[in-house]
Amino acid sequence: MEGSGLFNTLFKKLFTLFIIGSVVLGSILLTGCYLLQERMLLQVFQDQVFGLSRQTLSFIPESLLDDAFAHAGPDAPAQQELAGMLDALLQGNENIAQAYFFSGEQKDGKFLVMGVPSHLWELSPPGTYYECHQVLADVVTKAAETGEPALSAFYTDELGTWVTSVLPLADSDGNIFAVYGVDVNAGIIGDVRETFIRSSLVAFGALMLIMACAQFFLLRKNLSAIPVL
Repeated sequence: MEGSGLFNTLFKKLFTLFIIGSVVLGSILLTGCYLLQERMLLQVFQDQVFGLSRQTLSFIPESLLDDAFAHAGPDAPAQQELAGMLDALLQGNENIAQAYFFSGEQKDGKFLVMGVPSHLWELSPPGTYYECHQVLADVVTKAAETGEPALSAFYTDELGTWVTSVLPLADSDGNIFAVYGVDVNAGIIGDVRETFIRSSLVAFGALMLIMACAQFFLLRKNLSAIPVL
């Protein structure tokens, strides 16, 4: 009886230590894999967003932009043509929520609207100043000041999760005179995160179960071979 009690006590301690060690090590590995995957995913997504912004911008003739920016009022034919092209871009890509042109400078915390799709004319037509979300204001200011493309942090509203890409537009002297903003659906990031976490937890749970069963029988077999003193 005494030998049996010693066997059970030793078995429980060793098995418990194994389970605790496996859970701790597995959690560290899962966290490391998640952070690495997150970093790679965000980099790929950022490259795709910038690529999409440059691609859509390339469809708009520079001559049209020059004419539209020189006549920022809603009655200008160039503005109407630009709005039509932006409408077509939105209709042709379901991942783009908005595409617009702002001035690079703020006035009382607002940006001059230099070109927007037609459905935004009622809210803020060309030639008016628009007070945008602080996340958007920060990324527009960053792109205008640095002269480099900028990507906003993720932000969520009642319609979903979004990220804004901003490309600065410069004249021949390198002066930034406008920025091109594109709001892109970032919901796929959350979907990928959820899928990765779910699949990783399932795989980790299955592996833990297999290892625990194997360790259970190996411990019993090895401990039973130890003579009772």
